[in-house]
Amino acid sequence: MEFEKICNLDNIDLHVHTRYSADSFMSPEKIVRFAEKYKKIIAITDHNEIAGALEAKKCDRENRIIIGEEILALDIGAEILAYDIRKKIEAGKAAEIIKEIHDQGGMAVLAHPFRSGYLWRKKIPAYPDDIIQAIDGVEVWNTRNSRKENAKALLFAENYKKIKARGSDAHMMWELYFGNYNCILLNLLKNFLTVLIKQIKKIRF
Repeated sequence: MEFEKICNLDNIDLHVHTRYSADSFMSPEKIVRFAEKYKKIIAITDHNEIAGALEAKKCDRENRIIIGEEILALDIGAEILAYDIRKKIEAGKAAEIIKEIHDQGGMAVLAHPFRSGYLWRKKIPAYPDDIIQAIDGVEVWNTRNSRKENAKALLFAENYKKIKARGSDAHMMWELYFGNYNCILLNLLKNFLTVLIKQIKKIRF
């Protein structure tokens, strides 16, 4: 399935970490079982590593796991999510990371582009024009972000006509469940608004 079509599905989580990230303890196998139970498509995107995604893929009987990576772009102080890659990509310059992702036939997405408060990132990066043009998408929903940060990311993606990705950024199992419930609530709200708009249109003033 094309990546843009995957991003438009309701049952996705395109930003999940495993114990192969230094700040996570999640088992790749448990993530696969979670994906099977809740019928989700999950991208495993460990920090500068794909070993967790490869391990998960070995027990992925229903083809629900996307091999990904969250790569540090040192020159702009940002992170880039890579999807559908085959080999680990090292931290480095943003342009080189994006080129390597594309060379592997993958998709490059800016991760939580307007999140602040990192120990290593005191302010929001100024994204160069060449990087904006080169990326395929923007993470517009991240459960760890504030509503304002997500809103800015959505506007950014809209302005530059980029694919819109969504993820929990889960590092612990409870975050994975929390992200799942957030997705359910968003879908319920979307369905409610759709019905409401249809009813309003039927009213003749």
